Amino acid sequence: YWSTLSSLVHRWNTDPNYSHGYFVPLVSLYLFYQSIERRSPSFPAVRGGSWIGSTLLIVAIAMLWLTTLLPSLIIESASMLLALLGGVYLVWGRSIGHLAIAPVGFLVFMVPWPSKLYSQAAFPLQLAISKFASILLTMMGIPVLCDGSLIHLPGQTMHVAEACSGMRQLTAFLAMAAATALIIERPLWCRMIILACAVPVAVLVNITRVTSMALAHHVGYGEWTEGAMHTIEGMGMVLVGLGLLMGLVKLLDWIQVDPTGTPSAKGANA
Repeated sequence: YWSTLSSLVHRWNTDPNYSHGYFVPLVSLYLFYQSIERRSPSFPAVRGGSWIGSTLLIVAIAMLWLTTLLPSLIIESASMLLALLGGVYLVWGRSIGHLAIAPVGFLVFMVPWPSKLYSQAAFPLQLAISKFASILLTMMGIPVLCDGSLIHLPGQTMHVAEACSGMRQLTAFLAMAAATALIIERPLWCRMIILACAVPVAVLVNITRVTSMALAHHVGYGEWTEGAMHTIEGMGMVLVGLGLLMGLVKLLDWIQVDPTGTPSAKGANA
């Protein structure tokens, strides 16, 4: 899988939407280590799992052969992840193999989307972000005309490009939310809420970002939306989104503090 890894690293280096790919394997290793630390005292003596590992490896090899006829980085990456999981089952047995399912599954966040699927998802986001940002600007008393992904301000026009559609934040927030849901010890419904909130948080953060950029253009500080300031602003929005996710975790703690699922007195009274 050396060529697959090389292709992934090339995308991480050249596509800003997947620059977080370098961190995904590190988080995956931490999740695997944490799972072993939590469950190691209860491991059964029998290893087993050889038939699961063999089956996964056979499927992985078949998928890799398929890419000789149908080249696809998605299929190559899926084959690599299945081979990795199959290897864990073969070497360490069924108990540790079960614990590796979630960490290996988390590695999907380092795999780039197909270009066509990415564009199909980004375009409606462009339109929605432009529309909501225009509504907010109108509520602030600024005359705005929204024409697709164009925001017409007095004396100038701002284009919400595909790079500003929020897909970059969406992929990053989905990865952060999934990592948070896997790390914290909470009932399944709490983890699902955290994961589901990644999409609205990403959209909300990007609406805020586009609105602030339009405001900067309106008051004559358009240079703040270019170059290094543009990058710093994007990083700041990621931190804001991460703070919102952490706030959601705190809210769930307030509702239910017992990780086994027993409601707290405060949550029960509410």
